Amino acid sequence: MRRGFEAVTAVLLTVMMAALVIVAALPLTPALLTRTVPLQPQTELPSVASPPAEQSSAGSTPEGPAREAVAAALGERFAQPAAAAGQLAGTVVDVASGQTLFAADADEPGVPASSLKTLTAAASLSVLGEDARRSTSVHWEGQDVVLVGDGDVLLTQAKLEELAAEAAERITAQSGAGELNVVLDDTLFAGSTLSPHWDESLMAGQHIAPVMPLALYAGHTSADAATRAADPGMSAALAFHRALGAQLEGTGASLSADVVRGTAPEGAAEIAAVDSATTGEMVRVMTEDSENYVAEALGRLVALESGHAASFGGVSQALTATAERMGVDTAGMRIVDASGLAAANHVTPAQLAGVMTASAVSASGGLRELPYVLPVAGATGTLSARLDGDATRGKVRAKTGTLTGVVTLTGYVTTQDGALLAFSFFARDVPGALGPARDALDDAATALAGL
Repeated sequence: MRRGFEAVTAVLLTVMMAALVIVAALPLTPALLTRTVPLQPQTELPSVASPPAEQSSAGSTPEGPAREAVAAALGERFAQPAAAAGQLAGTVVDVASGQTLFAADADEPGVPASSLKTLTAAASLSVLGEDARRSTSVHWEGQDVVLVGDGDVLLTQAKLEELAAEAAERITAQSGAGELNVVLDDTLFAGSTLSPHWDESLMAGQHIAPVMPLALYAGHTSADAATRAADPGMSAALAFHRALGAQLEGTGASLSADVVRGTAPEGAAEIAAVDSATTGEMVRVMTEDSENYVAEALGRLVALESGHAASFGGVSQALTATAERMGVDTAGMRIVDASGLAAANHVTPAQLAGVMTASAVSASGGLRELPYVLPVAGATGTLSARLDGDATRGKVRAKTGTLTGVVTLTGYVTTQDGALLAFSFFARDVPGALGPARDALDDAATALAGL
């Protein structure tokens, strides 16, 4: 049985490593985003060594470095970090064997910051499905035209105009519509729209906005704006109201001046709908841009699909259950949001590295996508300007995390011999500027890439 498991793992790792070579050289930006193509890695990930002749055709994967080599590379860095870097904790796991190669306070819960998005990504890909889409729809009954949110928080103005045009076509096909009311049904999500664990500075700094089941541009006021809407759901509904009003001009139908909140009547006819990006595309936006609003929406969708309320409490239950299904020991884990914005989140480096390891060798195609949605060193997302030296460019894929006094880095690194390592590094109690802590974690990842 063990030999069978090892054979399956070898196949999965060989396929994944070969794919990493290809994907590292491709633009990773989903088509729904309007931004420039990211810098592409100049150094590809090392290819996987060919299996020896005596190996079966199932293939093999490179052996990970010895524990002694990893300890020599990281031990002193973690035991005696520079004072400005805070206290370092972390772990390294050889993905092929599942063996822990290094651990420093790896089982001590700490604030994960945005590294928590790796668990949200794993849950979204496995529970929702990589290719699943959400549908923002319009329902019509009597004088009410109801815009129903279904969890798409990456709506664009063009999508709302498409929705309005389709709805107007159905409305004008029937004579005598008269004055209609636009109603916003954003009842899919439950509970508070803002976490009590979020500091006010997070909203003031435009890191997050009230979480609702439909929004334009992840809650931003426009495609290229840094500011977020105070009421993202209503902001989207008002944009739809304007678009529909323009479509109805001169048709004999009109709209009342205001948008009100309500629910779609049971049995109301659906007259228009637009699909969202796929789950995989939404996850990539979340991980590459560290987009908190998308993370919170995905967390609620995972909760719903898992049979929990689409609330902060439901998110906690669903994400913890995902980790447990992946074989991660969740003792000491406390999750209060899906984005990692709350300092009340507590996760260990070992738990996050466990998520990384289980995803890479999972039999689930969705989970195996996790490595490919993470930022690439020196190329994409929040790592585009980090780890961009020859030793690491294209060889590290990781999620960054930053909060006051906290820096984290969680992901994968490919060694000189082609072995794939999963890691999670935390810098805690950083006393001042975060640069030294960030550099310390980057140096640790660089050391792994050099093995």
